[in-house]
Amino acid sequence: DGRHALSAFRHAIILYKRQEFISMKRIVLLYVMLLVSVVGLRAQITFGQTNLPEETPSNVPDELSHTVRPFVKVGVVTSDYVGKYIGGVKSRWGWMAEAGLGIPLKNPSVSFQPSLRLISKGAKVPWNEKDKANSTVEQVCVEVPLNFFYTFPLPHHSQVSFGTGLFVSVGVAGDVTYQGQTAGTYGSGGLGLRRADVGVDIEMSFKYHKLIVSMGAETGFIPIHSDTREISPFPRNRSFYLSAGVALW
Repeated sequence: DGRHALSAFRHAIILYKRQEFISMKRIVLLYVMLLVSVVGLRAQITFGQTNLPEETPSNVPDELSHTVRPFVKVGVVTSDYVGKYIGGVKSRWGWMAEAGLGIPLKNPSVSFQPSLRLISKGAKVPWNEKDKANSTVEQVCVEVPLNFFYTFPLPHHSQVSFGTGLFVSVGVAGDVTYQGQTAGTYGSGGLGLRRADVGVDIEMSFKYHKLIVSMGAETGFIPIHSDTREISPFPRNRSFYLSAGVALW
């Protein structure tokens, strides 16, 4: 039943201690390195155009205009759980769909991008303590990322943007699958995982004309289950995504 499955799931994920396969520190370092390289490229472009006339409102790059720009994106997701004890847990593939707005601020290089995201995440976990990752936990969530981006315009109507912010998430559906049998991810009849989550989201996007390609990562702050009877807490959600889409105008 759901209580037995939850107990087995919990004992399986705290059985062994392992290092996170990609730490957030490494991701931040990668973003810093990419940011430095883009700044260098932008400086070369600027210094190479010192004899050109200054930009006027009529020839300001479209990428840095003050126009609010809606966008839509779809993509793939790889997700797992992160925490102190996550032995035997493996990542699973999922999907995402997102729609949002790019809202320029006073400095047109800085924008606020709220969006609505539907994402499938979770992990593969051992069903019993000595098993391998032989069951799959799917969590379908509605998320609201609230990110701030800094944009560097590039030649040929292109740009690269780096952003970060917070997201709020609510689980709306999902199944736990084991040997062809399924149970609900949420609710008392299944694993009873926590629906609500809040976390941090980081993203890098490249835009060419209206085409957008993005890669990012998000990590939740709240354990996936509210049961605190055990000494070790439940892990938290972590996802990496790659998406493509278009700016609608």
